[in-house]
Amino acid sequence: MQRHRRSSKLNCTIFDGLTEQSANPSSGEQAVMVNRRLRFECTCLLGIVLAGCGTANSPENDLSGADSRRPVVVTTSYALYSMASELAGDAIIVQYAVSDGLTSRTWVPSSADVQKLQAADVVLLNGAGYERWAQKLSLPRSRTVDTSSGYREQLLHFADAVTHQHGPVGQQSDRDAIPTVWLDPELAAAQLHRVEEQLLRLAPDAADAISQRATGFSNTFDKLDQQLQQLAADSAGNATTVVTDDTDLQYLINRLGWKAHQIQWSEDGRLTEEFVRKVKSTSPQLALFRTDGSGHRMEVLQATGVSCIAVDTCESALPDGDSLVGRMSANLDRLRAGLGL
Repeated sequence: MQRHRRSSKLNCTIFDGLTEQSANPSSGEQAVMVNRRLRFECTCLLGIVLAGCGTANSPENDLSGADSRRPVVVTTSYALYSMASELAGDAIIVQYAVSDGLTSRTWVPSSADVQKLQAADVVLLNGAGYERWAQKLSLPRSRTVDTSSGYREQLLHFADAVTHQHGPVGQQSDRDAIPTVWLDPELAAAQLHRVEEQLLRLAPDAADAISQRATGFSNTFDKLDQQLQQLAADSAGNATTVVTDDTDLQYLINRLGWKAHQIQWSEDGRLTEEFVRKVKSTSPQLALFRTDGSGHRMEVLQATGVSCIAVDTCESALPDGDSLVGRMSANLDRLRAGLGL
């Protein structure tokens, strides 16, 4: 825009000079010849200036055109955004639709958000009941992908939570599902595969690069799963029992093979007498809370002698920019340290 403004100013200067020459002509034919020569020179100079302006703007126009031709993928979970942006490289534009400080469970899309979702080449949903708002929107089915659709039989449901189950119970709807599937490295890898499929479809020319990055990311999930299995093996002899009041942690708890009990709170924020008796009888090794959970509740549990561990659900970005896999690995390190292993 600045270049255009400078060109306009220069054009005005050229015509102003011409006007001054015409207003003060010499006598006879010499004046006419001088005037014609000035007009010819000014016309040539103006052509050069305009040609120069067009050349200077062409890279910006080409860049804008290149961006408009790149496919756009919109994600609605931080885990999917981490995967898609890592795989896409420069071939695809990846956007995270959810507003800062919110998750898909607390987000209410604005009209501008809805337009962004509807205009995307692909919208990647977490599924498993995570995007309740999607039921109220008219999103193009052909361009909306539920990444949980490939492993629905492995979804946990609220009926399973805080019981010693290792799989889903019966046929239940996604509305009853626990959405934090990415906390299980195996399911996170399955999500990654679904993301890869969509990106390959959108950018076939970049298929080799996308697949190579997907393989690298999948390998990190494999290593994370090995870390999880090692913790499960090392804690198996302790018959590990934990207490929690957050069903979102159940994928992680189940994969570790631990038994979980639901923390019961009274209306005034104290532990119920029934739960206190259960703590005494079961002697849980750990109490698990979300990192964004209530500090007061952790203090109440610690007073009973149970060690409290904060678990990062990886639902939103952190200021320090730690990777998704790095944060999941840090969870396992904290759990290992809490058990004294």
